[in-house]
Amino acid sequence: MKRKYSELKAVIEHHGFEFFEGHYNFNFIGVRANNEITNEWDDDFYLAYQKRELNSKTGKKELKDFVFHIDEFTTDPGNYYSKHQLLNEKGVAILARGQHRGIWSIGMHRGKYEAFVQRVNKVQVFRDGNKDGVIDYEVKDFGIFGINLHHGYGAAQIGKNSAGCQVAKDKRKLQELIKIFKAGMSYNGGTVSYTLLDAEDFNALKLIEARKVTSKPRKKK
Repeated sequence: MKRKYSELKAVIEHHGFEFFEGHYNFNFIGVRANNEITNEWDDDFYLAYQKRELNSKTGKKELKDFVFHIDEFTTDPGNYYSKHQLLNEKGVAILARGQHRGIWSIGMHRGKYEAFVQRVNKVQVFRDGNKDGVIDYEVKDFGIFGINLHHGYGAAQIGKNSAGCQVAKDKRKLQELIKIFKAGMSYNGGTVSYTLLDAEDFNALKLIEARKVTSKPRKKK
């Protein structure tokens, strides 16, 4: 689902996370459709950012809002690593909802191609220890697990393309994302945070809009 910059900003701030603004100050945002491991590309990814561009009317550079959207995306592992080949005895890793600060920089995914790789900062994950395809929220783990953002070779289903990584189905989408990120690397230090939300978090938009309406001053008769 496509989202406006203003919607993404409003929802992230409503849930208590930081939304980054300014020239090439990137917000990487994942939206998980549900808490089941479906093996389908049913999640969304958004890059929300601002860039200074020349206003032809004023002759001055002004910040303009942009959103880059990937609609065939997964925030969950595929069923291969969740049911058939566990890489961890506790179960497959499912990245926790929340804001994971400074977790990614550009590097090589498994030495094969450029992607966003986890190098320094730790993340919280849940584990599906009983292999039932549902996130077990009581089984928590914290560390550096190689939770990268990479592509899935255009595969029809996720399968072996994620053991907990965040994955775009189409490699061209990842390449376009990297291109945008590289354009702003001199401004953001080369690392980026990732905010992972649930689809139901966007139900807050109705409440946010209602507050805007009630907060407007009434016109005098």
